[in-house]
Amino acid sequence: TIKQDNGNVGIGTSSPTAELHVSGDAKVSGFVKVGNGTAAAPTFAFLNDPDNGMFRATTNTIGFSTAGSEAMRIDSSGNVIIGAASAVGDLHVQRSDGAVLWLGRTTNSGQTTASLGEVRFGDTAFDSNLASIQSNLDGSTTSSNLSFHTQDTGAAAAERMRIDSSGNLNIVSASSSLIDINFTDASLNNYARIVGGKSGSGVGELRFSTYSGGLSEAMRIDSAGRVIINNTDVSTGAGT
Repeated sequence: TIKQDNGNVGIGTSSPTAELHVSGDAKVSGFVKVGNGTAAAPTFAFLNDPDNGMFRATTNTIGFSTAGSEAMRIDSSGNVIIGAASAVGDLHVQRSDGAVLWLGRTTNSGQTTASLGEVRFGDTAFDSNLASIQSNLDGSTTSSNLSFHTQDTGAAAAERMRIDSSGNLNIVSASSSLIDINFTDASLNNYARIVGGKSGSGVGELRFSTYSGGLSEAMRIDSAGRVIINNTDVSTGAGT
């Protein structure tokens, strides 16, 4: 039924309240062009909540509003922007008091080692998990750790470093062997190195190297606690 009342056209209603008032479902095969709208009065809104919806924020940019204020926009490059007018990345979140990105579990069920969340880095062509930052419960339902993972050529991503619930920094060797801490310039040229970790069955040591034309070991603390300077083997009697 189509009725006209003071210039308004109603479809499915005898009391139209707008120029075109449809009570029921509508289907359009073609284009529908509408006005720009604003955050306070979005073009696409809800009947009983007219300040929530979608509007044209600017050229080739879609805005989304809640309670009459812009909550989010998607710009012409496909960037998702929250709290700002332009983006510096694919996802841009900004607040005057600092933005919060939350990752977590919906339930716990008394678990003490479960994952709390993970941020992954990778590509779609070869490997979607080339590196990651993970957080897990650390022995209780109210403690956590933060771990960093990278992937070597031809291998799977492995944990390299962990900050545990006590604040301890752990350098992790995926192969349970010695691992390097390098001191470099801006071009990643090594000028000093500390090598430490497991050096044999049930033993570990620290090795300190400095640079003078090339890296060379200057001092070692072996598994017996001996300090060895300018030598690599205390049994030879050379060095200290």
